[in-house]
Amino acid sequence: MEEPKTTHVFNATDAGIGQITSTIVVGSNLLVAGSAGIAMVGADGKPLWQTQLPQAHVRLVAADASGIAWTSYSVGKKEEHSTSMFLIGGLNAPPNGQEMQLGLVDTQGTPKWSTTSAGTGLISPPTLGQKSVAFTVGDTFTVVSRDTGATLKSFDIGEITLGMASAEAIYASTPRLRAWYHNGNYYLANGYKFSLIGEASLEMVTHSRGPGGLEVYGALMAGPITINDTFIFAAAAHPTAMIGSNTNDYQPGFFGVDLEGENTIKFNADIDTDYYDGVGAITTNGTSIFAAADRRVIATDLEGDQIWEVWNGETNGAITPNSVRNVRFQKPSVGVVGALLGASSGASIPMRLGTTQQMAATTTKVFVSSVHGTADAITVLDAGKGTYLNTINIGESIVELALLEQTLVVATPNHVFLMPTN
Repeated sequence: MEEPKTTHVFNATDAGIGQITSTIVVGSNLLVAGSAGIAMVGADGKPLWQTQLPQAHVRLVAADASGIAWTSYSVGKKEEHSTSMFLIGGLNAPPNGQEMQLGLVDTQGTPKWSTTSAGTGLISPPTLGQKSVAFTVGDTFTVVSRDTGATLKSFDIGEITLGMASAEAIYASTPRLRAWYHNGNYYLANGYKFSLIGEASLEMVTHSRGPGGLEVYGALMAGPITINDTFIFAAAAHPTAMIGSNTNDYQPGFFGVDLEGENTIKFNADIDTDYYDGVGAITTNGTSIFAAADRRVIATDLEGDQIWEVWNGETNGAITPNSVRNVRFQKPSVGVVGALLGASSGASIPMRLGTTQQMAATTTKVFVSSVHGTADAITVLDAGKGTYLNTINIGESIVELALLEQTLVVATPNHVFLMPTN
């Protein structure tokens, strides 16, 4: 166990943005989103500007050269649950999103507009298009005007109908992943459906259920990342009774969708396991793809062919996931529909607490969030061989990992630590 070699520290409390809930790299700076606002932070850890926004439990962000979009939601009453309790798994039941909002600020943090969103579930991170902003709540994908925030069109991107209140509640409480904007189209995947929606036409160009084998996955847990013209998502194993097959035939893994071709699956990469599992983090260093399941980490080439795999026992437990990376499998109530879903035979619905990034990789090292004892830590693996190198003690709950040039960014509820990667 090593102590972190921190070069700079950003304090969210001093900046007045509340508890940190997500981050995103913007050029040579870091955009930090908190429960009470956002701040742009330089590579030296000093805030360039900060803006207060409506209080929420979770805030998620997107940015481009022209502006910054944010979404936010709360879970229950604000006085009952703090942001940190939600992020580290302190809630006893699946969270129910409330007070969901979407907003836009300019590149200096000046608010332009904000609006509320209806729906059941948790609002996804926003996606910025050229003339619009998009987000998902539950099974509804909504595109709004970038100028005013007015709704342009909503789309039903519905998943399977579970037919039981307890199962629907679990599914609704699973955070939705960010859509991707590419060449005038929004690309998104929900459950095991993949959609392409034209920004100008506001029409769903394709909507494929299980293209090229995507249907074998239970739910999407991490991503997307993009490599060249490939759109990559990570997923959980598919519960047995949902498709009436042996669950060992359906492993957790990730898949790549060809954005420039016919929007079909280019490759699948499965992680071999004999129990329910899910990929809670995925990243790339430009030459390899790295994915972390609950107890295994794999590396593949850019076509999904495996290079190495390391499992928890080989690292003396160092790959054990922290609360945010962990993919949970929650059983719906037993009943007629519950039996069809396998509630009485062990099948469960996969879910994660959030969608923040829990891995980062350089050409030589892979950093993955983990736990050591009862505290969050960072496990460091050799990028070329998967060899366990060391564990870094953080001492706080990890919200997100990122790379700011060659500096490792570690966001916790109250701080951003900037650490050298060498």
